[in-house]
Amino acid sequence: MVYSMKFNIANKLDIEDLNHKIDCYSNIYHSNLYIFMSPKTLKNVPTLKLEYCERDEDSFDECAGLTGFYQGYKVFSDPTMEYGDVELR
Repeated sequence: MVYSMKFNIANKLDIEDLNHKIDCYSNIYHSNLYIFMSPKTLKNVPTLKLEYCERDEDSFDECAGLTGFYQGYKVFSDPTMEYGDVELR
């Protein structure tokens, strides 16, 4: 069974809230999770380790799929999401 948690961190990109929700999800579901964000959100998360897209490219907004890692979890870019939206699966 796949569990999903959606939330928005657009208010100044609340990284503390993001980290808290990741910890909660991981503790509740005891599984490896995947993180989905809009390209604009990904571009503004300072501690996100991007491996498959460059932050300063003009085409970054169209980047889709696996983009890198955050706290050891795989991060995917989803251009259909709004700025600040995050989904954990």
